[in-house]
Amino acid sequence: MRSNQNFCHIIQSSGTGKSRMIDQLSTTHLVLPICLRMPGLSKLPPPDHRVRDFLGHGLTPRYTEAFFIALFQVALQALQELRKQAELHDYARLAGEFRLRMTEGQTLRNSNEYRRVFYDKVIEITEKNYSDLSRVGTESKPVITSGCALTALSQFLRQLVLDKLSPSERAIEGNITKDWPLIVISFDDASSLTKIEACKTTVFGLLSRKIQSLNYAPVYALFISTSWPFSPRELPDHKPDHSSHILRRVIAPVIPYTVVSFDEFALKREDGSVRTCNSILTISEISGEWFMSHLGRALWPSRIGHTTRNDLDSVKNSIVSFAAGELLNDSKFNNLEKYSFSNTQKFACLGQRFSLEFDPKQAASCERQKAQVERHLRIYLQVDPTFESLVTVSSSEPLLSEAAFAVMQNSGFIAADALYHLFKRHSVRTGDREELLVFLLLTQARDAAVCAQNDQAMWKYMQAPAEGWNRVISVSTFIENLFEGLPDSIVEGIRQDFAGMKLHFNQIKKVHEQAVMQRFYLAPMFARGIGIFCADRQLEESVDVVLPFLIGEHVCESSIGSILINTRGSSLNDGNPNWDVFDEMDPFVLGTLDFDDDNCPLPVIRVVFALAEKPALHAKREEIEYDENKSFVAYNIWCAGLSSDLLKPITKAQERRWSSLLDIVSHSWQGPFKANGRKRMHSRSQTMAPGVASDSMFWKNFFPLPDGESSESGGDESCDSAEEHDSDKDSVDEELANMTKEQQAQLIAQLDNL
Repeated sequence: MRSNQNFCHIIQSSGTGKSRMIDQLSTTHLVLPICLRMPGLSKLPPPDHRVRDFLGHGLTPRYTEAFFIALFQVALQALQELRKQAELHDYARLAGEFRLRMTEGQTLRNSNEYRRVFYDKVIEITEKNYSDLSRVGTESKPVITSGCALTALSQFLRQLVLDKLSPSERAIEGNITKDWPLIVISFDDASSLTKIEACKTTVFGLLSRKIQSLNYAPVYALFISTSWPFSPRELPDHKPDHSSHILRRVIAPVIPYTVVSFDEFALKREDGSVRTCNSILTISEISGEWFMSHLGRALWPSRIGHTTRNDLDSVKNSIVSFAAGELLNDSKFNNLEKYSFSNTQKFACLGQRFSLEFDPKQAASCERQKAQVERHLRIYLQVDPTFESLVTVSSSEPLLSEAAFAVMQNSGFIAADALYHLFKRHSVRTGDREELLVFLLLTQARDAAVCAQNDQAMWKYMQAPAEGWNRVISVSTFIENLFEGLPDSIVEGIRQDFAGMKLHFNQIKKVHEQAVMQRFYLAPMFARGIGIFCADRQLEESVDVVLPFLIGEHVCESSIGSILINTRGSSLNDGNPNWDVFDEMDPFVLGTLDFDDDNCPLPVIRVVFALAEKPALHAKREEIEYDENKSFVAYNIWCAGLSSDLLKPITKAQERRWSSLLDIVSHSWQGPFKANGRKRMHSRSQTMAPGVASDSMFWKNFFPLPDGESSESGGDESCDSAEEHDSDKDSVDEELANMTKEQQAQLIAQLDNL
């Protein structure tokens, strides 16, 4: 036989509405809420200090039994009193009244008097019950069990349900309600239960075993947390006893519940009205703190929603700072000028700006994903009961992306260095076609343009000025902050042709269908501040990224244009740009422009990055006819290589770092043979794969090639090796710095012997 556990885990990132979901359940169903949050955190619901302290000190199986007896007894007494006082004879209304009594008047740090008295009684009766249970066998006095106490509570509630039914309905419903109504026990912030050892297991293990022993009754427990409070040794042992002749149930584990709802408050306007499908947003509205804070998880709108009208402006001005503290998992920071960022914090910030994913092939990937969810607001999309398979994502939350942008303006946050170290040490996928480097270039160009039109001091303390932050930039300003050395005619032409056209994006997110790049979807994507990356590009399609822009003030489909970007261009054999690829970047085929548009189509900018090629920058303007007497203007920009002379986000001092990043993401087959750039080790590593390439070192030891027979790539490889040595110097220095002097001396001696 198989049966499900009568408890499950609700696991999701902080602020996503887990507790709110259970609170909503308690308006019509009996929920016995227990919050185990540690002191010092200002969040709802507030902690039940007495219960948390009791469970954290010396819990045993006998104490566990005594606790559940007391919990059911006190709950029954409280409900009977409520029924009498309020004259409530309806189960749902009684459950709602109990919820109101337990939550009314609570603060972020303290529960109300009713709830404190309730749990004081539970702990006092627990001590008495424990004493009674300890005397079992020494006295003839019968002792009540948790099963008896639960049955009494269940019968009381079931009678309330049956009393509302007519005799005929009762006859029909009798069998249906034998396991109804359900009694729910919720343990909020339950991750702490797995950290406290108790009787060769943990507090969670003791509680789950006891609850599972009551699975014949209508009781269900919910363990709510941001982390996975589970270990196989903590669950009841359900291994079959092969020597037993008794049929035992095999308990099927319940998949952790991770589903929450985002954007629940997105339609609420600042004036209190509600947007409809016909409402038109303005660009000033979508770029403001109110709109951004009402997208994503429930934490952001709840912070503003609990604010009085007099304090609203102050909260709005500090909401980005609050979000940054949540993202960094450090709510007490107040000055980023001297802040030291960990790799997990760097991943959290970069992952919120563009699509960073963990490499599932690396062993540490699973634990690092869980850490990002628990501490840095990443989201679980899918988990299995054993947590051996995870799908996580940094979801689109404009406010959180804006917070990440503000954090990244700190002088100690060098984005290229951060991405490099994440690739090297943090189980991060490098992408399929150098797109992550393009994302970083686009993001830094946007950030530079936004910073230039705002007071730089605001990034230090993250406090918005009275007039607010100006997050909207012109298309021409963005292009000028991305490229260096465009012909003056191209720069001036973009200024004129794109006059009045504006960009607004603080994140680049991956979509899984090419259809999302169509114009119909670009307007809501623009409102959300998203640049679009299509992950599943087909071979014949030549657009990876779409940056939507707007003409005018009102966000609507007809006012949306686009910048189309190809992230994996390649030059012709003579080194000249392959202009044919621009013909394949057709905005009408892609759907970013409409054939049926009666108005003159918006101009288009098409960019091809060929980052692995020799540095070169080419651009031209052309007018393309697409229908009889109809044409559109296109600016085609071909950018090859990673040079500070061509790309403004790259400084001269950072060129080597960007070159190292390119080596990592290009998936070059030469990578394993470079041996950290040490020439002699590099040559030896080539002999370990005889004959795989034309370089002489792949043939040296078994078939030496005559002079001149090695291909040109061999000479280039030596140069590449030297460049790799330079680009990895920082990494080698870091490794040496972590060694003792004796270890350093031994390593140097070994290298000298080679």
